Order: sequence, then structure tokens, then C-alpha cells
Amino acid sequence: LSFTVLVLIVFGTLSVLQSVAVALLPMLFGISIDQVSLLLGATLDYPNARLAYFFIKGHIDNIDSEYFINAINEGIKHPNNLSYKLKVQGKLTPYEWFMRDPKFQQIFFEILNKLNNMKGLIQHSWSLQSVWGVKEDFGDYTEEHNHISSLGSGCIYLNDVEDQPTIFPEIKESIEPRKGDFVLFSPFLNHKAKRIYTNQTKYLIAFNLKFAGENK
Repeated sequence: LSFTVLVLIVFGTLSVLQSVAVALLPMLFGISIDQVSLLLGATLDYPNARLAYFFIKGHIDNIDSEYFINAINEGIKHPNNLSYKLKVQGKLTPYEWFMRDPKFQQIFFEILNKLNNMKGLIQHSWSLQSVWGVKEDFGDYTEEHNHISSLGSGCIYLNDVEDQPTIFPEIKESIEPRKGDFVLFSPFLNHKAKRIYTNQTKYLIAFNLKFAGENK
């Protein structure tokens, strides 16, 4: 079984697009990567700046969502929970809730294994800076924000939720929450999610990245 990664490279402006397909190694452990986007020449918050970004989407076929959802429900009861204290106006575990979780570590390392095969595209040796769980239900939402203090960020969706995309307005991307889908992105990319007006509950694991070997 093999899979293909679609690499989208934009030079200068968002309207000039060159696409190229890159075939990688056979898929292991049910983890696939669907898309990589690299942008050169964006003018995000700084009118004269040229910032290159990465935006990586993929899927984990065999994720144990029930295990992680139960862990999140425990974490939001912890005295050090971050519920309604940050830009995510929902229930949050402590920042390092999944840092030493063996099931999460296996998933994260397999994602890194796939990225390591993409020679010339991903230049960094990544490790985890923080990993936390999120639960959003009726009335909750995510304010527009970024993770500028990290090397990169990402999240893994644990269940299907309708009409609740994570929106990246600067690059005109959005991701509908689907069980097993994940995204990794540059830390300066703003993202948000609108308020939930239904009885749906959204669960996800969010994480920040650092250079391998950094203390913090």
C-alpha cells in the first residue's frame, strides 16, 4: 500500500500556483499525509515581510479516540486545567497533559517518521513543547490567535463534528473536524473556530513544537 503527498508551492502571491505530486514510502501504522503547502511571499501581519509557511494535513486510521477522549475528560477536572483561561473558550486540560502519554507519543513519532521522508521540504528536527486536550460544546468557541512563541503547532481531531471548521483566514484554508485527521502549521498562522450552537461536542488534542534538544 502506497500513498501520494500533494505539494502546493506558491511563489510571490496566492494566485500563482505550481503543484507537484511526490510519492513516498509505503504507509505504516495507518498514518497518511494528504497535503503539504509551502508559501513564499506572503504579507501577513507585516506589509513588507516575506514569510514562508508550512501547512500539513493528514489522517490517522487507527486512532483510539475513546482512550484520548476519556483522558481529556479527566484532565479538564485537574486543578491546573486551563478551561476558559486562553483563546480557546472551552474546556482544556493542563498544558503538558499528554507529554508522557505512550499512545500519543507513538502517534507523534509516526507522523515525524513520515515527514522525515519528505526530504528538502521539512528542514527542522521537531520535538514536543506541550500537548493538551480540548473539549468544546454548546456555547464554546476559539478566538482568532496564533502560537508565535513555538516552532510550529498542530492538532489531532478525535471525533466528527459538523459545521465546526478550524479556519486559517490568511491562507484561506479550513479543516472540518473528522476523527483521525490532523494538521501541522507554522506558528504565526492565525486560526479560529466559531461558537457551537448545537448539542455537538468537539474533542481534539493540540500541541506545540520546538527544536529537538531545546529545554523549553
